[in-house]
Amino acid sequence: MPSRNPLVTGPFGQPVPPGAPEIARLSAAAVQGTLRGVHAGLYRDPDVEETLHQIPMPRTHAGHIDLLAEDYVPLPDRRPPTAAPGAAAQWWQNTQFASDSLFAELEYAVRSRVRGIEVIGAKGDGAARLSQAQACREENRPFVSLSINGSLRNSLTTGLPDRMAVSILVWMSGALAAAVVTTRFALAGDCSSAYRLRVPEDEWEEITEDTTRQPADGGHVVLPQGMMEKKNRLRATYHDIYFADVTSAAITDALLAHSAPAGVNSSCAVLDAALALVAAAHGLTVRPLGEFGPAWKPWTASAAIMRALSQGTGIPDLVIARDEVTARDLAQLLDAPA
Repeated sequence: MPSRNPLVTGPFGQPVPPGAPEIARLSAAAVQGTLRGVHAGLYRDPDVEETLHQIPMPRTHAGHIDLLAEDYVPLPDRRPPTAAPGAAAQWWQNTQFASDSLFAELEYAVRSRVRGIEVIGAKGDGAARLSQAQACREENRPFVSLSINGSLRNSLTTGLPDRMAVSILVWMSGALAAAVVTTRFALAGDCSSAYRLRVPEDEWEEITEDTTRQPADGGHVVLPQGMMEKKNRLRATYHDIYFADVTSAAITDALLAHSAPAGVNSSCAVLDAALALVAAAHGLTVRPLGEFGPAWKPWTASAAIMRALSQGTGIPDLVIARDEVTARDLAQLLDAPA
């Protein structure tokens, strides 16, 4: 049955110390709720107080020129900017606010449950965050990592669900759990369980062999933009080929939350790789593109992520599909000579 509380209680209702799977779900719920709140706040009608701080949009071409007179040089082949003065700075502030909110809500949620847990992602570049996670592993300190795949600003500006995904990795007591969050969905998994967040109810539903799923609709595939030159060889099998900028977001929505049969997730840094474990935990076939050995089980994906973390390497392109046959067929098509 769905549960509003992603944490665990004992047989008499007493709280049980959370493990990595519970913290991954707690983190994903906090991030998903924050994303929805930020999106809703940006596009609701402002109240009277807020309108005093907004720059009105000009209604005419001449109005644009008047407002931008010092910054805009009219040329025969150049149109005036479509945004009001200060719009770029406003969207930078919007994005920074959203980013700060994501990390603040995540930090509050997990540190209220696990004393001393390291929260990674708010500061530093990719190399610094990787070093932070490696240090936690070596010192046996728990950590939760939040990594934004794609562009938060593009997601806020366009509202398109495939512009961004959030990768969450949680390591505690020698166990790894993961979650992937988009603007519409949140899914979590580890070596022994898989969950999806029901929105807007904010209820976690465990995914088991008995969970009803719609059958995959053959003919659809999600690929990275860099594979666009392969589209001709795929047309006979896939009539709807979607080339995504952020494959982790597109695959989460299309394969895990809906009924597309296959896709390829782009190679990525290890802290961006939550989808590998989540997809395997949810029963999808996951295998490195170009390798034809056994598909990754959840524990194989977990081991691959921890090995990449220790070695400071990334995760390769991954074929992700509803079943083994579909995964092998797609991999062979992509590996075939042009």
